Amino acid sequence: MVVKILKTDYKRGVEIARAAIEMKEQRRYPFNQPDIFPDAIVPEGVKVGSLEHALFLFYACNFDSSQRAVVVYDSLRQIASKIDLTLLALMPPKEILKVFKPYMKKMGDPERALLDPINTAHHNAIKLQQEYGGDPRNLRARTVQQTIDNICHGKTRKYSAHKFRQYGIGKAALLMKNYVRFGMWDFSPYEIPIKVDRHLLRISVGSRVAILQDESTRGRMDRVVDALTKLYQKVTLREKISAVDLNDSFWAIGSYLCTRNNAINCHLSCDINCLNRPDVDKKLTWYYPKSEHRRDAENLFSYAKCK
Repeated sequence: MVVKILKTDYKRGVEIARAAIEMKEQRRYPFNQPDIFPDAIVPEGVKVGSLEHALFLFYACNFDSSQRAVVVYDSLRQIASKIDLTLLALMPPKEILKVFKPYMKKMGDPERALLDPINTAHHNAIKLQQEYGGDPRNLRARTVQQTIDNICHGKTRKYSAHKFRQYGIGKAALLMKNYVRFGMWDFSPYEIPIKVDRHLLRISVGSRVAILQDESTRGRMDRVVDALTKLYQKVTLREKISAVDLNDSFWAIGSYLCTRNNAINCHLSCDINCLNRPDVDKKLTWYYPKSEHRRDAENLFSYAKCK
């Protein structure tokens, strides 16, 4: 049996982190678009850093699974304007559904959703009220890691009724990013992790930040996500790069440029210079590092050889 050895390249990680940040600072597309970061838009009438703001972000992260972030945060902003989220723990699931459903049309039918978003929100509201006084800002512990453990109990704990549902390491990092962004938590932006989503996984594998050291045609996504989370946390800490800015930069590039799925467009519009865009399976279990998912990849290769 061949043992899969996953290697991460710190130097290459620094290079693509700096390239992403520079694109953001230069306000190149997509960073020249208005309100590009949906989680940075505060609901109308809500005070920045308030309990209502913290709850909005807490529940929006909850729904941010296999859905377009723009749709998720827009829907939750509308919900936050119609309901006092501090009362969610007192509402039965049927009442939550009645309030939420009209604003979730673009997200699909919540009654048929695989991840059971209504009961998930209800469960988390009760846990938040019972253990943290109904205020997600109280999840903050002495250290970054202890705070993440409060949110999702870490990656080694099995699922149980004692954790917040639909919160893993990635969503915990996303919540932490925004609480640091808006001054709700005073952790250094250099020490917090970033969320490694499927876009960043593809960028990191395609740009050779993460490499399988054998002849495997596929790798486990959970393993590379864990390795990349640790790598980028080292990059932001050692290079003094804001994890808030880096998370935003990678998300925008992945959501607006990578999704065009065109190798020539990548070459012309992006400074990261991925060698390929790997396939990922629909269940988000496996990635295929040697595959090329982009259109016009052969044409770009031919152009490069001519030069």
